[in-house]
Amino acid sequence: MTTPSHVEPIFEEMKDYLGFTSRDSEVLARLGGLIESDVPGIVDHFYDRILGSPDARRVLTHESQVESLKITLSAWLRELLNGPHDGLYYERRRRIGIRHVEVGLHSRYMFMAMSVFSQDVTNAARVYLSGDELAETLTAFRRISDLDIAIMSGTYVKEREQRQMMSLQELIVAHIPVSVLLIDREGVVTAATGPAGLMATVDDPVGSPWKSILPASLVEAARLDSLISDCMVDRKSVELPRVDTLIDGKTHSFQISLVPLEHQLARMLIHIEDLSDTVEAEARMQQSAALAHMGALSASVAHELRNPLAGMSAAIQVLIPTFGENDRRREILGKVHDQVRRLDGLVTDLLGFARPGHARMSTVNIGDIAEGVLELVLPEAGAISFARSGEGVAQGDPNLVHQILLNLIQNAIHQLPDGGQIRVDIDGPLICVHDSGVGVLDSVRGELFKPFFTTRTRGTGLGLAICARNAKAMGAVLSLGTRSDLGGAQFCLLLPTETSI
Repeated sequence: MTTPSHVEPIFEEMKDYLGFTSRDSEVLARLGGLIESDVPGIVDHFYDRILGSPDARRVLTHESQVESLKITLSAWLRELLNGPHDGLYYERRRRIGIRHVEVGLHSRYMFMAMSVFSQDVTNAARVYLSGDELAETLTAFRRISDLDIAIMSGTYVKEREQRQMMSLQELIVAHIPVSVLLIDREGVVTAATGPAGLMATVDDPVGSPWKSILPASLVEAARLDSLISDCMVDRKSVELPRVDTLIDGKTHSFQISLVPLEHQLARMLIHIEDLSDTVEAEARMQQSAALAHMGALSASVAHELRNPLAGMSAAIQVLIPTFGENDRRREILGKVHDQVRRLDGLVTDLLGFARPGHARMSTVNIGDIAEGVLELVLPEAGAISFARSGEGVAQGDPNLVHQILLNLIQNAIHQLPDGGQIRVDIDGPLICVHDSGVGVLDSVRGELFKPFFTTRTRGTGLGLAICARNAKAMGAVLSLGTRSDLGGAQFCLLLPTETSI
């Protein structure tokens, strides 16, 4: 075994600093010969102390391990005394420090163990030596003990810091939305790191073809097969700023870089960064800005229309009584008045949409609110039958809960022009409105709560958008459920409870 070239200068500097000379080695060698018969007893005493410490003992897995370690420790003590105290000696001591890190034994036990050895060796030396010879021998032993502790503890600290840094780096790498694959000439992965979700097809990507590691939808969307083949030949980097694809039913956005490498283990680096959260955040910001502009425009238009509509409504109501019951103009004005009222309803929706959602929270009795809404809609219900079940108490704004429930029931009524059933189920903080209509098409489920989207020819498309915004203001959740047992749609509002606020 050869000694690294940098070891000798370091060890010689340490010996010079402590004043350790070849004379010390000679004195220690003589001591080693004198106390040879005492070594087994010194080692046994050391392990008696170890086994008496629960924290130190935990690194020992079984009794046979102790017997093996006693042999190792005896060799260490003999080498401590007999040397040679050279570069290989330094290297072996350095490895002891590393081993203590590997087994998880705290560095304080090196100092405590050396103290036990010092006491036992000193006691043994006093049996065989005295006077100046004893003093010289104990000084040499102190110097070599200090050297051993300096080597082992210094290595221990350095090794522990390196392992902690590596662990921290691995933790950082594991949680950043980036995956890196290194592949060889045959396209086999030689190293990989990144989120488990992107490379979940195998436990360990190393040794597998890169194509079997990544989701097939991503490989196809980015045309990675041909790009990597071309890049292997051309040796030119390729950058794909954004690739959108479906993974597990959800749209993900990625940035992909292909970088040729000149290494015996890797010919290419594949760098994949998940931009999904960033893209979603930008989309939300753009949507918020668009809704803010839309709200401001809606408010402006609504205010401009409200006064003329009020004037028209008042004038029509004055004119209609002036015509006879059979006068055709009376019928025409009635139809005009209906359109004015419809426009006034649109203005009301526009103002409601433009008004920022604000909730005044209190404890609400959902059953009482539902009864009030059902009584309000009965006159326009026609051949529709209503039912209500359950009770519930939750936290919410009574006015906003009333508005949301009224809108959901009115929407259900519009779906039943020829009559049908509407049922309101209450279960604690959850309230669901069922109808026996045709239900909601799967193709429009994702659009229902967006402003100005409607499936009705005369709808404004703002009702559900306003309901969703009001629900959010209360910390509630408004959602379209699965198809109702009545055959139609099922809308549910989940209000917060006192414990969830």
